Amino acid sequence: MNIRFSLSLVLISAVIVAFGSTQGEAVCLVADTYSLTTPATTSATMGDATATLPITVANTSATKVINFVHIELNAALYNVSLLSSAPAGWTVSQIKNAGAGQSFIEYTATAGGIPIGGSLAFNVIVTGTTNGPIPSDTQDRVDTLNAATYVSGPGCNPFALSGGLPTWTRKALSASMTATPSSVGSGGMITIIMTVTNRSSAAQANVQPANAALTINATGTANAALNSGPTPASTASLAAGASATYQWLYTASGSGSLQFCNSGRNGAGTATSLNACSNTVSVGNFTATITVTPAQIVSGQDVTVTMTVTNNGSTSIQGISPTLNPPAGSSHVSGPSPASVGNLAAGASSSFQWTYTLTGAVGSVFTFTGFATDNGGVNSLPNPSVSNPVVISAYSVTVSPATVASGSANVTFTFRVTNNGGYGLQQVLITPPSAGFVYSAASGGCAAPAWIVTTGGAPTWTNFRTAADYVPALGGVCDFTVTYASVPTVAVNTDYNFRVDLWDTQTPTNKEPRASLGVIVKITAYAIVLTASPGSIDPNCASTITATVTPAPPNGSIVNFLETAGTLDPHMAATTGGVAQTTLRAPNPYNALVPSAIVTGTFQDASANVVVNFTNTGAACLAGMRILHWREVVN
Repeated sequence: MNIRFSLSLVLISAVIVAFGSTQGEAVCLVADTYSLTTPATTSATMGDATATLPITVANTSATKVINFVHIELNAALYNVSLLSSAPAGWTVSQIKNAGAGQSFIEYTATAGGIPIGGSLAFNVIVTGTTNGPIPSDTQDRVDTLNAATYVSGPGCNPFALSGGLPTWTRKALSASMTATPSSVGSGGMITIIMTVTNRSSAAQANVQPANAALTINATGTANAALNSGPTPASTASLAAGASATYQWLYTASGSGSLQFCNSGRNGAGTATSLNACSNTVSVGNFTATITVTPAQIVSGQDVTVTMTVTNNGSTSIQGISPTLNPPAGSSHVSGPSPASVGNLAAGASSSFQWTYTLTGAVGSVFTFTGFATDNGGVNSLPNPSVSNPVVISAYSVTVSPATVASGSANVTFTFRVTNNGGYGLQQVLITPPSAGFVYSAASGGCAAPAWIVTTGGAPTWTNFRTAADYVPALGGVCDFTVTYASVPTVAVNTDYNFRVDLWDTQTPTNKEPRASLGVIVKITAYAIVLTASPGSIDPNCASTITATVTPAPPNGSIVNFLETAGTLDPHMAATTGGVAQTTLRAPNPYNALVPSAIVTGTFQDASANVVVNFTNTGAACLAGMRILHWREVVN
């Protein structure tokens, strides 16, 4: 017994020494250990507003649960965003960003904790210092947690860390991918463009796609063969903040869907980007694609779901009706509109629209699936088509217009802020990503006179602040407008990410914001204008729709047209001198419930609308009238 007692004293003494315990404090046993890991792909991109670090805490103790987690960051590089939330059964007990050694987040278990042998992921959202962008460096950097990170259990000082601290890569480049068109038939050509932006603080040499051939994610029997690219193969030198584009041409085959992925790197491999994937391209004679806007919303906000059906075959498709599968947490408001499409000519597209309300916890992700069916029972491909994801946030911001032509003058952007947080918003700070947005004027708020507007910085930020009129909590919506005398001039379509910082009434306006959001404005290399002649037509009469693209692209460039009512012919028209035309025929007979049509013309990412009114005056058809072919009459 004396030997056992002596050994116990030695063991207890060793534990006290190991953990620096003082008299009166509870201690952990040597066996009370834990580990920290992040997925190998965990990354932050320089210049981004935020990054998410998925940190898994594993309890390797033999005796105690973990009920407290303290995750600390290098305060010279990162702050913890107030958007960080706790997993189920836990709460965020403290977030502190107050200088060196003071960038941390603490989680406390509300039930159970991490059991012996168990593990749990904590998604920590980080920003740069003082809530700025993720900091830049001359090349990729590997970052890690601060050594002051620790966990503990009930009545127990910190567990001992088993293994090293987790790491992640801070990427020097960013990449994005687009694929056009969104629907092709077998044998059709797909253009893929990757844009690589240098987010580092130094010029990068020999910037190029990481792989000459793209990675293809395919469904069904769809496939794609490389025709050409990348063009160019590389960029000799890419200055800090500059972007370069690379193009591939692929020929589609089979039927289903295709998605193209790649990443960027410099010649030495010391500056890289995250892997980027394009939008999905539907392949087949009869296809459907589904898009949902906006893609970031607050709980209880409405979204618009659009299913675009395309006939890539050589004969018309009759009697098309849509089937949409909404996710759990969605509530139907309206649609589909129209209920069906009677005739879809070869090469034509048409669309159905729904409105849904989405309700869920912050971080919830929603996708819609569906397909279309013709009167012969043939379903569209891919089946089902899957929409882009929609994410629930405590706050959301949208911008209108979202697409603007290169070098446009006197453009007014409306930033719509929705507040589903628990407190009113008292300050909104909008920062453009480039000095190419030349500030001119601003106004806004729920009651414009109550908001004070100030500006400063380079590029010029616009700050809206109020002491009396808030963006109300739990669903309040306010518009803030900023006019720019000019926007950047670009040679290729370029996305610009505006940063929108929000302060609520519980967040001091001289401290970091409650939330930082991003919203993208696309500056297109081309602008498009639509006109209709005449602007009003009787049943079976026609209006000529003229699309003018500037600067004029090469002759033979394709403009796509889409109508909400009536019948367009053709839906795709080639340009001559920058001009393309189509004809809209009014419904016959006249329907007072369909008083007009909106015709949309798109060229690359530039788009424009024109309205044609449907009348029933009994007058003879005027300009734009055309003679029907007998096949159209039969159809």
